Amino acid sequence: MKLSKAEVDAIIAASPRTFVPFNKLVLSEDYQARTGGSTPKLSIAELASSIKESGVLQNLVVVEGARGRYEVCAGGRRLEALALLVSRNDIADNYPVPVLIVPADKALIASLAENWT
Repeated sequence: MKLSKAEVDAIIAASPRTFVPFNKLVLSEDYQARTGGSTPKLSIAELASSIKESGVLQNLVVVEGARGRYEVCAGGRRLEALALLVSRNDIADNYPVPVLIVPADKALIASLAENWT
């Protein structure tokens, strides 16, 4: 399915932005466009340090999952950096993470849009 930029923008504009506790986020196995192989600009440790200092500057894109969880379809590296901060007790496991909630049938499109380079 190919959507125009206007259609993708409309999906994003219609999707609610909110905060979800970190401990309610899981990496999506179904809706992630990025599958590795790319060289990150910052290591996860460097990204974690940046998040610790400045907060999460760009929301994660999620779909509502089972059992009150939210599946991250865009922002997997930010999720990994947040997990590192939680494991180091630098942030609480219920740290409020800014998210954009998209419908499941539009999640892969949103992930592709964010990861398009």
